[in-house]
Amino acid sequence: MERIERLEEEKKTVSDDIKEVKQEAKGAGFDLKAINTILKKRKQDAAERQEEEAIVDLYMAALGMV
Repeated sequence: MERIERLEEEKKTVSDDIKEVKQEAKGAGFDLKAINTILKKRKQDAAERQEEEAIVDLYMAALGMV
């Protein structure tokens, strides 16, 4: 139990650190929505990213957005 509690506290600390870095980026003029999108895409492998982009492009075309 103590180990889990310690890890939960570490997780909260890391989460707070990430929020702080993102706020610094925002303060420097960066767009947080773009940063979050890029972070999400960097977590995906290339094939997964291409598949998602193809589906989004297909849906946008079907909706007349491109």
